[in-house]
Amino acid sequence: MNRRRQLIRRAAALLTAFIMVFTAAGLTYAEGVYAAGGTTGKKATKKVHLLMVDNSFDGWRLARCFRKVGVKVTTVYSYKKIKPKKYDGLILPGGTDIDPALFHQKRNVMTFGVNRKKDKLQITAVKRFAKAGKPILGICRGCQVINVALGGSLNQHISRHTGFRTVRNVEGYWMYNLYGATESTYHSHHQVVSELGKNLVATSYDNGSGHIESIQHKSLPIYGIQWHPDMRMGKRGKKVFKAFKKICKENRDKAAAEAAAAKAQQEAAAAAAQAQAAQNAQAAPAAS
Repeated sequence: MNRRRQLIRRAAALLTAFIMVFTAAGLTYAEGVYAAGGTTGKKATKKVHLLMVDNSFDGWRLARCFRKVGVKVTTVYSYKKIKPKKYDGLILPGGTDIDPALFHQKRNVMTFGVNRKKDKLQITAVKRFAKAGKPILGICRGCQVINVALGGSLNQHISRHTGFRTVRNVEGYWMYNLYGATESTYHSHHQVVSELGKNLVATSYDNGSGHIESIQHKSLPIYGIQWHPDMRMGKRGKKVFKAFKKICKENRDKAAAEAAAAKAQQEAAAAAAQAQAAQNAQAAPAAS
C-alpha cells in the first residue's frame, strides 16, 4: 500500500514539474504537450478528412485537387450531415451567385443561377465549423459564402474577371506567406466581396481593378480566395491545397493534445486526491 502511494505521489510530482517548466516558458500545459510531440500513434498520422457541402461539378473539381495531395473529402448535401466533430475542416467550391437577400440587397439583373437551398446549407456549414474552431477554405463563390455567413456583403456585378490576372498580397497574411507580394492567378467571376464580414480582413487585391481577391479571419483558421487555384494553375495552385491540408492537420493535432492534457490533469487531480485520502485515513487511527 505504501509503495502504491509513493508511485502516485511521484506521478503527481512529475506532472507538476512538467507544468512548471512549460509555464516558465510561457506555454500552457496543453501547448507544452503539443510542443513536446504529445500526439503520437495512429490518430496523429491518419489522413486529413474534409467536408464539402455541395453537389456540383465545381465541387467535384475542388475535391479532386485535394485528393491529389492526399486528403480525404466527403461530400454532403443535407443539414443533418454537417457535423464538424467528424471532420478536420470544411471546403467550399466555386459556383453560381448567392441570393442577394441573404446580404440585404435587391437582386441585380446580372445575378444568375441562385440556389437558395445551397446558399443556406453552406452558410450553416460555415457557422457550425467556425463555432467549432475548425479550418474553413472557400474558393470563388466559397469565399463569398464565408463573407456573407459572417455578416458581409457582395458587389453583385463587376466587369467580369477572366483568365490570368495579377493580385497584390498583403504582407503578414496567408496569401503573402504562400506567394509573396504578387502572383498571377486564374480568375472566373463577376462578383466580389464588398463589405467585409465580422472579424474578416482583406489579404489580397486585384492589381488592376483594386477589388478584394482573398480574405482571412483575424483569429480563426478561416480563409477565402476569390480566384481559382483549382483551375489552370498546376503546381502554383497546389500550394493552396497543401497549405490548407497542413493547417487542418496542425489544428487537429493541437486539439488532440489539448484533450490529452485535460485528461492527464484530471487523472493527476484524481491521483492526488486519492493519495490525500489514503494519508488522511492512515493518520486518523493515530490521532484517536
